[in-house]
Order: sequence, then C-alpha cells, then structure tokens
Amino acid sequence: MEVLLNLWKNRKLQKWFSEHDVQVYGSRFMVDGYPVTTPTVEFNVFYILLHIYRHFLYEGVGLRQVIDYYFVLKQLTVESLELRDSSELKDSIAAVREFGMVKFAKGLMWVMHEALGMPREWMLWEPDEKEGRYILKQVMTGGNFGHHDKRLKHSGGKLGAVKAILTHNLHLLTHYPSDVIWAPVWIVWHKLWKTWIQFKGLKV
Repeated sequence: MEVLLNLWKNRKLQKWFSEHDVQVYGSRFMVDGYPVTTPTVEFNVFYILLHIYRHFLYEGVGLRQVIDYYFVLKQLTVESLELRDSSELKDSIAAVREFGMVKFAKGLMWVMHEALGMPREWMLWEPDEKEGRYILKQVMTGGNFGHHDKRLKHSGGKLGAVKAILTHNLHLLTHYPSDVIWAPVWIVWHKLWKTWIQFKGLKV
C-alpha cells in the first residue's frame, strides 16, 4: 500500500486502507490457471490518484502514471456507468478531500483533458488550468521517477541524494505545503525505523 510522508496523514491513511480492504480484493479472475486479484474501480479512483500524487511530490511522475488514471476514469464512466452514484465512489471522492488532494486532482483533470483529450463528462473534479499547467510542466521536466529532472542530479552519495530531494521539493512548497514540509521529518523517521527493524533482525 501507499504511504504519505506527512506522518499524521499517513496514520489516517493506513486506517482508511484497513477499513476498505474489501475493495482492495474486489475482483478475481484466472490467467493461465493462476488467480489474479484486482481492486475495484471505485477504490482505484482514490488509490491511483494517491499513487500519482506521492510520486509527483517526492520522486517525479511521468505521463504513464497519468495515463493509468485516464483509464480508471474511462472504466468508471464508459464501462460502469451505474457506479457513478455508488457509495464506494463517494467514499473515494471524500478521501481525496480528506487527504488534501483536491487541488492536485483538479489540476490533473486539466492535464488529462489538454494532453490526452479526456472528455469533460469523465471528470470527477472541475479542471484547474493554472494548477494543471504547473503539474504538466513538472511531468514533462522530470519524467517517470524524475529520471530526466536535472534538479535531482547529485554526486554525493546518500546525503547528496537527500539534499537533492529536499532542494527539489522547495518549489512544491507553495502548492502542497502540508505534505512537502514533512519530507525531512519522514527521512529521519524512516531511517530510524529501518535501523530498528534491522536491529530486531526483521526484513524491511
């Protein structure tokens, strides 16, 4: 499952996941004799958006993830029209608001409309052109996992990598402050957690 670097939000997020575990194992089908389980499309309305959001903030995101969400919304609208009024979808939309992702979601609606031609009727949020242009610029600058982002280039080992990430995140501060400011705290907390797990002899 996904995590958020904001430790307060992450605690609530993990609770949300535990309360919606039925949707995580929504469908099961066989492929070459092996069972494959997929989440419900309503669950993915929140989960795939969360996945894109986390990558956007902390590593960089490419169009391939944006296209993933395009097809989630397509399935929801074109293949499963009756789900538009379901309580499960309403839960996912409420979760987007609860975890502070509405601004990002609105920007992403604009990106998918402008870059991918997504019809307006598929959208779950009103598109925000200003935020969308900012998001698209970051996507085109950094690419998947920020592989093409010169702001993340460094040559100083782990400390250099941490410095590059924190420096890169500064430009995100005015857009998503409640998540970005937690990055240094998360880095320290995660390092201490890994050290404790290794001390206990457990696998990370």
